[in-house]
Amino acid sequence: MEALSVIEFQVQCRLLKSMNRSDISNAYENIDGDRATLKWVETQEKIDGHGTFRSSITETNHFVKENDTWVFGKPSKDSP
Repeated sequence: MEALSVIEFQVQCRLLKSMNRSDISNAYENIDGDRATLKWVETQEKIDGHGTFRSSITETNHFVKENDTWVFGKPSKDSP
C-alpha cells in the first residue's frame, strides 16, 4: 500500500467502519503522535463435521507518519 495523507488515512478508517459488512464486527483507528494503527476484527463462519463455528481474525496495519503522510510502518516497541 502506498503512503496515505492524514486525511486519506482517516477517510480509509471511516470507510472501513461504515462498510456494514457482517463479517467485520469492529473497526477502529488509533492515532498517537507519529504512529497510527488501523485495526479490524473479521469474523468467519466455518463448517466442519460437527456443525458451524465462528472464528475471528484480527487484522492490524501499523503506519508511521513521515512528513505529512502515513506510510506502512512497524509496530512500536511497546505495542503488543
